[in-house]
Amino acid sequence: MLQNPDTLLSVLELNQDELITSRWRRFAFQAMRMLARASPALVIYGGTISLLVCAICQYRWGVLLALTLFTFYMLHLCVTFLIFAAVGLMRVFHASKEDWAARAAALQPASNADDEEDITTRDVLHVVMLPTFCTPLTVLEHTLTSLAQYSQAKGQLAVCLAFEEREEEAQEKEKSLRQMFADTFFFIHATYHPSNLPNHLPGKSSNECWAFQQLCRELEEVYQIMPEDPRVVITVIDDDSDMHSKYFEALTHHFVAAGPSRRQMTQGQRKSVLRRGLNH
Repeated sequence: MLQNPDTLLSVLELNQDELITSRWRRFAFQAMRMLARASPALVIYGGTISLLVCAICQYRWGVLLALTLFTFYMLHLCVTFLIFAAVGLMRVFHASKEDWAARAAALQPASNADDEEDITTRDVLHVVMLPTFCTPLTVLEHTLTSLAQYSQAKGQLAVCLAFEEREEEAQEKEKSLRQMFADTFFFIHATYHPSNLPNHLPGKSSNECWAFQQLCRELEEVYQIMPEDPRVVITVIDDDSDMHSKYFEALTHHFVAAGPSRRQMTQGQRKSVLRRGLNH
């Protein structure tokens, strides 16, 4: 269920699971699942294969029908992208004018079922995980500079640099970034994903998995913060991301406003503007 559609964050709430007890419901579910799995292949390859078959068999009306359907499909995509891009741009513009820090500060702490006082905006700790491999230092510097725009970065924002061990310049990059942002964040932690782990293929996902395990150990051993601590919010971004200056203020507001009953069952998805590659 989409909540607060006019914000920088589109908050999604998981629906309650329902058991499928009827035989016909199970059949319908299996049919829909097979259709959902086959739909991407049908959309990508179905039209091309149909066009080739009709052309080989010299079925002119089939060729015309295939080209017509493809044209209408591309027209539908263009119109859909145009409409929702305009709507999304207006929502981002509206949300960028919002004072999220003031809204978050005005929230009243709720109580849970045990009458324990809920967390406040001052309790939230954001940890940004940044998997990277062979990315230029200037790009990483720009990304961390955008993170530093958060007004509470010094006390409530930590950075986890997830390097690959096989990158030769990784340690030099870590040292440079630590010097540049020494007094900017709550802490900067670096991990190095080994390339010889069993059943662990080198890649972004495996790097994130390794970094998360090392990060949990760092939080627990150094900062006495347990992995299940409800105050910690982990955000995974690309190493060339340019975060909005009010993003973490908005995220803090939504995280605290969700309350203890819905907070851990809520997923936030930020709106992305893919423009970094156009500046190089």
